[in-house]
Amino acid sequence: MKNAVKISSLALLALVTFSCSTENDIATETQQTAMAKSSVTKSTERLSTTKTTVLAESSRSYGMAAGGSLVLNYGNVNLHLDLQHDCNLVLYASPIHWVGLHPNPARWASNTVQSGSNNPYLSAQGDGNLVLYKNTPYIASNSLWATNTNAGNVSNPQFKIQIIKKKDQIFGGIRYYATFILEGNNSERHEMAVVEITDIYEINN
Repeated sequence: MKNAVKISSLALLALVTFSCSTENDIATETQQTAMAKSSVTKSTERLSTTKTTVLAESSRSYGMAAGGSLVLNYGNVNLHLDLQHDCNLVLYASPIHWVGLHPNPARWASNTVQSGSNNPYLSAQGDGNLVLYKNTPYIASNSLWATNTNAGNVSNPQFKIQIIKKKDQIFGGIRYYATFILEGNNSERHEMAVVEITDIYEINN
């Protein structure tokens, strides 16, 4: 009987030792995986060869009523964000001296066109959300579009448009973009649109 007890004790000890060893192996593998992922992320960051430069930006706004615009002219680019009476929020970009059938080609839109009589309003809210309402009262049931960037409490919420340049540091390629950005807490919180305008910027530049 004593021998049986000794054997059982030894078996139990071996099982505990094996279990601890397995847990340590799993922990080690998890740590190694996390380190590998971190290394890949850092390597990717180091390998990024694109330099982004803000060339110009518009004034900032916390709200926009129907017929309102944010306008930015830089180089050969006429960029404007318009809240139209049909409730569509549209980012237009064209050469400043454009002559043609479509002088204000749309580059981005909220696609929220509404028929009938509306009184739309675009609001950068203190909860961190940018919301387009179709009519008064400006409440959730009248919202048409939103960024869904709620953060509870955001100071100084505003939006703006920019023209930026992206340059490949190795190959020298340069591209130009128009951006529509939501700010808050004294930082850029969310990009609603990033659209290439290289074809416009390089005309006569």
